[in-house]
Amino acid sequence: MESGVPPTDDFNRGNNYGVGYFDVNQEEGMRWSSADAFLNKDVRSRPNLTIFTGLNIHSLMLNDSPNDRKVVGCTVTNNDQIATGIGCKKEFILSAGSIGSPAILQRSGIGGAWLR
Repeated sequence: MESGVPPTDDFNRGNNYGVGYFDVNQEEGMRWSSADAFLNKDVRSRPNLTIFTGLNIHSLMLNDSPNDRKVVGCTVTNNDQIATGIGCKKEFILSAGSIGSPAILQRSGIGGAWLR
């Protein structure tokens, strides 16, 4: 600031010009991801939760009820092999980021017709 660079309190507003502190998720100097924070060993050992990693979701499988559409599973690829039938009983959490999640929804036929 002594050199004339303005202070900023938020670098997430689109204009990164300025000086200030960056918001980071760290614990003891290491990156602290959402998985580290929320999927601890107690959560991972729950009998009603299955966590799959390293798979690529191709599309979501929907039930046959046109008035009450729900995700009942997904089709995935693992090592270039397509596997179907990964299902869920109650909830399916899609967490593939701001690019991956919309792409999966589009491949599943969910979204505006102009997107397909």
